Amino acid sequence: MPWDLNGDATDRWWVVIALLLSLASLAIPYVAKAQLIPGFGPAESGLAKFAANVPALLAVFAAIVNELVNLGNDFEGGLGIGIATALAGITLAVQPRAAEEGQTHRTDELWVTATIATASAALAVGIVAFVGFAFDWLDLFGSLSDSLLTLVGLTLAAPVTFIVLIGWPTVGILKRKTGWIRVFSVITFTVVAVCLLSLAGDGSGVFFAQAVEKWNYVYGGTFLIGAAAGLSVSRPIHRARLERDPVSGWIETATAALSVAAAALGVSGVALIIAMIDRELTDPGLFIAVVLIICSTVAAVVAISLLHNPRQNRPIVLAVIGGYLLASIVTVSLLRSFDYQLGMNGWEAAFWFTLPTLAIYALVVPTSVRTALAIPRPTYPPQGGPPPHQPGYPQHPAAGGWGDQAPPPRPPYPEQR
Repeated sequence: MPWDLNGDATDRWWVVIALLLSLASLAIPYVAKAQLIPGFGPAESGLAKFAANVPALLAVFAAIVNELVNLGNDFEGGLGIGIATALAGITLAVQPRAAEEGQTHRTDELWVTATIATASAALAVGIVAFVGFAFDWLDLFGSLSDSLLTLVGLTLAAPVTFIVLIGWPTVGILKRKTGWIRVFSVITFTVVAVCLLSLAGDGSGVFFAQAVEKWNYVYGGTFLIGAAAGLSVSRPIHRARLERDPVSGWIETATAALSVAAAALGVSGVALIIAMIDRELTDPGLFIAVVLIICSTVAAVVAISLLHNPRQNRPIVLAVIGGYLLASIVTVSLLRSFDYQLGMNGWEAAFWFTLPTLAIYALVVPTSVRTALAIPRPTYPPQGGPPPHQPGYPQHPAAGGWGDQAPPPRPPYPEQR
């Protein structure tokens, strides 16, 4: 995967060796659990894992320093999507396993703090990168009035969307809310996955990711998104979640996912309208896409309101989310039909597809949710038992009714053939 502007990770022998050591560190907890080495317990396992991942961290740090040294050079430095993927793998490899944890969990708060700090840093880097891009844009055009609409549209498409998709869930992590932690994990892993899938084509595929970022690019901070993704699924984060019960946690997950998706989709719709005005685009397909985006946003808001009574409204909510996903497929297809439209980036994939899919998962898959929200079915007596009592009729003799009275006549049934 691209490491910087000068080549891929495979072009740097120190990166290859460092990542191989990180892969080898995955076996360390099993060595400790199997007691293959005398005296090698959980504490030693954690230290050995961290030591095995230090070279990879140093390789990433060297790439960041190289970018800082070459800030003013558009042909040197850069931070490739390989760094984001590497940081995701490193954080997944370093985090504690169940067999390595003690009873006190003394490092839990450290992991929570690291997750919040990494997410906040990614948001800050993304905003700073766009500010640098805006200054370069104004320097190129010389006048703000000549490019105001374009700059406003890009502001909505990049930093504002970034704030909705990363900043909002980060606040939820600060409050230790279960649903928002899950939403943050899904968004960040979607971005990392799209970075990987974007390499499947030559730039004309379904997915798109900026292969290498500079400090003054529209989208920045992706390299830290990988680290935040790995940290957000650690066991300490799982224990730090505050939820009254599993069902309320999953309902909160569905509500948070739809809330973020609706907000980001609304922002993208406004950005598309501004782009159409700025470029004087009148293609009917774009107008249809705008209408579908508005309908999808309204559908997400309706689904959120219906979740106030999840037991009664769950089938309707699932149908509404299904319509949202169908409209997303049509919208993406319409936008992809234009030459100027690149593939879908990770942020778009999150609010168009993975977040509503998370909402469906939260309402359908967990056993606790299916049990708590199941609509009770009517019960019938066993075959050969007394018929159920109906108001206005005396009860069956087996239930203490009728007595000396004759039973009421049965209605005639047609002869069966």
